[in-house]
Amino acid sequence: MFAPPMVAPDAHAALSGAGAMVGEIMSDRPRLFHERVELEERQQRGDPIEFEEIPNMTRAKMAHWVADDILHHDETRCANVLRRLRRSMGALPGTAKTNLQWVREIIRSADAIHVWSLVELAVNDAFDVAWKADYDSERHVRNVAERLREFNVFLGDEFIGYQVVRNNGQAPPLIVHRIDSELLHAQIVDRTFEITGAPEFVAANEHYSQAWKHYSKGDYPDAITNAAKAMESALKVVLTKMDSTIRTDNLSTSDLIRELFKRDFLPETMKPVVKQLRTLYEQAAPPLRNDSAHGDVKPFEPDASLTLLVLNLVGSLIVFSVQARGSA
Repeated sequence: MFAPPMVAPDAHAALSGAGAMVGEIMSDRPRLFHERVELEERQQRGDPIEFEEIPNMTRAKMAHWVADDILHHDETRCANVLRRLRRSMGALPGTAKTNLQWVREIIRSADAIHVWSLVELAVNDAFDVAWKADYDSERHVRNVAERLREFNVFLGDEFIGYQVVRNNGQAPPLIVHRIDSELLHAQIVDRTFEITGAPEFVAANEHYSQAWKHYSKGDYPDAITNAAKAMESALKVVLTKMDSTIRTDNLSTSDLIRELFKRDFLPETMKPVVKQLRTLYEQAAPPLRNDSAHGDVKPFEPDASLTLLVLNLVGSLIVFSVQARGSA
């Protein structure tokens, strides 16, 4: 939608060496006291992930991130970003006197399209400048990658549904990527939270909420781990409602699935596909550590697309389990 900055072809390789996909690796930056309090309050409230609206407080923080950590208060770089943005979007909103002030004003008050377009141009400009540095360009690229990982953590903490990710070797090398489809979110995720909002599903709700929060920060292993815990907690509730005599405290997910399918769980119309449905349950959340033939344990690192599939599949299975039990 806008003109990509010119980046040397080798910059893609340097970007890969700087930490794989930006956003997949959690930053070690410690959160300050007020950040921890605000994050805990938002988690307790169960705030939804934002896609279209950017809260004013988040905009103010984003303006500092882009101006301070990405563009480094450089008037020339701000002018370049604004020129590219103007070239693709026409006249820009704002009345600031300097380019730096104009960048901040757009982030603070313009519509989301202008904001995310500016952010995308700014992060690509940062990599372009780092790669063209007169000395030790790879170190500069790694430093930029670390700042962007921190920026993605910030977006996750603010419950914003976008991340900065690599563009699979295409131009521009970095893009602002929406972490989920709004329609899919409404049909699956929102429905899952609606069902698990009942008091007996409090554990499942908490784990599923944590799964999405880890996903929004690029922490994919923990996202899948929490999704698996959410399904386990939900299945315990469903199984207990079906058979009040069974003790589910020490049952694993595979045990729960076995007990669930031993009972009259599915409506009669679904009996012909019971084997396929059981396979879905058993393979919804892949193990993150795989045993090799030699007895070694090899860690499995999920990417964004697989993690999104797992979160949506787990949500669908939780909804299906509750509804199937009600219609069986």
